[in-house]
Amino acid sequence: MVTNIKAGLTTRFDVSYSQYPTTTFNQATLFLRGPGKLDIAAVVVGSAFQFNVSSVETKALAPGLYAFEIHVSDGVDAYCAEKGRVNVEQDITTLDSFDARTDDEKSLEAIRAVLSNRATSDQQRITFNGRELEKTPIPELLRLERHFLFRVNESQRRKKGGKLLKHLPYRMK
Repeated sequence: MVTNIKAGLTTRFDVSYSQYPTTTFNQATLFLRGPGKLDIAAVVVGSAFQFNVSSVETKALAPGLYAFEIHVSDGVDAYCAEKGRVNVEQDITTLDSFDARTDDEKSLEAIRAVLSNRATSDQQRITFNGRELEKTPIPELLRLERHFLFRVNESQRRKKGGKLLKHLPYRMK
């Protein structure tokens, strides 16, 4: 099963289960439940169940985290072959504007705005551990700034395929 579905785009994937062979179990259905709902029947292709979720079907899904279950059946008995979670990403073609920053990047910007006394009312309302930024002492804000800066940098390094720690060669005398 895929872990991400992009709303507005076609998603196709195959699954096979050794304990539920397609020679016996000839029906499979994907059930998605979360901010929206979707049920998709699979087609048997060889030894796999093939799911084809059209762009029209994914476009109708609200973005967010969904629970999924794949049920297989032989026409009489039905079993849950797999379950988990899948993230449905926003279809940005339907939006006039979009903030692509991560939550960590937004938090870091808000903390820095409060530290420089130029925070907007929305930035001051960001809450950490039940406290708003404007009510947080400066030393705590500085600690939070370092924390979120580390998280943002770590995330950017991962996207680029970099390592967390950089090896610096040196020579001992």
